[in-house]
Amino acid sequence: MGTLRDRQVVDYIRQEFERYCELVNASDRKPTTKTTYIQHADRFVRWLTGEIEI
Repeated sequence: MGTLRDRQVVDYIRQEFERYCELVNASDRKPTTKTTYIQHADRFVRWLTGEIEI
């Protein structure tokens, strides 16, 4: 699979990631759980956009 190159798609994914972070942070989960959720999602978004390799 290649990386996403369409700027609109990348922008949309980042926008939705920010919305996801807001929802996670507003939840009643423990702080460590919130951190884990956000870190994993961030890593996935960065992989999709070609910022990191696994």
